[in-house]
Amino acid sequence: MKRFLLVLQGCFWLNICLLPLSFFIGVMATDPPDSTEFDFWKGFLFIQGIPLIVFVIGFFILVVINNKKILIYNSVVLM
Repeated sequence: MKRFLLVLQGCFWLNICLLPLSFFIGVMATDPPDSTEFDFWKGFLFIQGIPLIVFVIGFFILVVINNKKILIYNSVVLM
């Protein structure tokens, strides 16, 4: 569990460190006059997409693991 939390924390800090670069790439993608907001999101998610997906999946796994442990603990205590 501690190793998983360490990986999740590392993923969080990777997202924080890549945030300025992602915004920069997104803003540069909107530089042409015919660009739209969609171009910003394409540039932003080009850099931030994979670390963000890994963080979200890890967070959901953490929630499921904690809920299962709580349910198992409660069923043992109630018996």
